[in-house]
Amino acid sequence: MKSRSFITFVLLAAIVFGGLALYGNLPALLDQVVSFPASYWVAALGLTLANYMIRLVRWNYFLKLLGIKVGYRNSAIIFVSGLSMALSPGRVGELGKSYYLKEKLGVPVALSSAAVITERITDLIAVVLLSSWGLLLIPYGWTVMPLILGSTALGIAFLVMPWGNDLLLRLPLPERVQPFIIRSKSAFQQVLSPKPLVVAVGLSLLAWASEGLAFWLVLEGLDTTVSLGQAISVYAAATLLGAITLLPGGLVGTEGGMVALLQQLDVNNTLASTATVIIRVCTLWFGVGLGILALAYLQLFMPKVRSGQAGCITTSQPTFTAEEGNMYGR
Repeated sequence: MKSRSFITFVLLAAIVFGGLALYGNLPALLDQVVSFPASYWVAALGLTLANYMIRLVRWNYFLKLLGIKVGYRNSAIIFVSGLSMALSPGRVGELGKSYYLKEKLGVPVALSSAAVITERITDLIAVVLLSSWGLLLIPYGWTVMPLILGSTALGIAFLVMPWGNDLLLRLPLPERVQPFIIRSKSAFQQVLSPKPLVVAVGLSLLAWASEGLAFWLVLEGLDTTVSLGQAISVYAAATLLGAITLLPGGLVGTEGGMVALLQQLDVNNTLASTATVIIRVCTLWFGVGLGILALAYLQLFMPKVRSGQAGCITTSQPTFTAEEGNMYGR
């Protein structure tokens, strides 16, 4: 993680939360946060952990499909390290998990990157589905779902169908990149075939619904009248808006979306701002904190793979030699 990126993220977050505090009437907002019941804090954090655990199950499922055997402990540490990558625009920094699988365990990036990208694809599908009602509260929001789902379906076809590879290979790319593209396609076909895709989307729906439930509990703790279904959809829609902005952590778009959508449900500005601050602490900042701890562990206690050592790949799945892994993995 680059210190400059972290500082930029913190400054942007300070501006966003400062804006929320001012908009929500700072003294009243602080009073609501301080008096927020401890049991609701614990429940919201627990549901956020449930989100991470479900996504970890999905991560291990992808690794198994790809024949990557690194052990549950190593897999979990690398997965949790990815939570810190919320600092990157659109979470593209989560590809860092592939870097650490390569650096620490010798797994080629051409293989593991398919798992990371498919995580983002299935998260996007789940969030769009969960946000369907909330999107209707946004002008022209009804156009977002078919547009994103259609684009996602086209993207999946591009990754797994022969014509996608053909298009890429016609580009003036260096010769050493071409084997990487070919091997990546084989990996995408493993994780994006119909059954794995349905299973992964199902797990994604459970994961993001758990954070939507956490948002509802926060709203309950603040004595609002927002229903469970409304809370889940508003949370998902705001998360989607944050992702569209491509700002680190979805800042600005997520917070602004939550406050605006809650106000359309007759939640006053103080309660809407308070709920947004609390849920973002329980989800964004909690996850980033765990991710930073996992990154520190990776750097301090997990040695780099020895030169020439092959990755832990089973022979029944697409395989790479150590030489190929070194050539295409970085």
